[in-house]
Amino acid sequence: MNTTFKEILLKEGLKDWEIRKTHSGGGLCLHFTKKIWIDGEHWNLPFLLHEVAHALLPRKHYHDAIWGDKYTMLCEKYLTREALKC
Repeated sequence: MNTTFKEILLKEGLKDWEIRKTHSGGGLCLHFTKKIWIDGEHWNLPFLLHEVAHALLPRKHYHDAIWGDKYTMLCEKYLTREALKC
């Protein structure tokens, strides 16, 4: 699948969200600004999906089972079988 990061945001209903590169060493999802920040070293699809899962859920689900299910669903939807390392 050759889907761009922005297309994934649109497909997941995050049309007002932006993706930005940073040099922070990781990723960050900010609900109040509707921005996902990803470090250049982690600029890859699994890392984006990790942050999209955060964006799709209330902050209280930070890495809990509900968040994990959402992340797994996104990985199964957007990653090929060979790339499924979520």
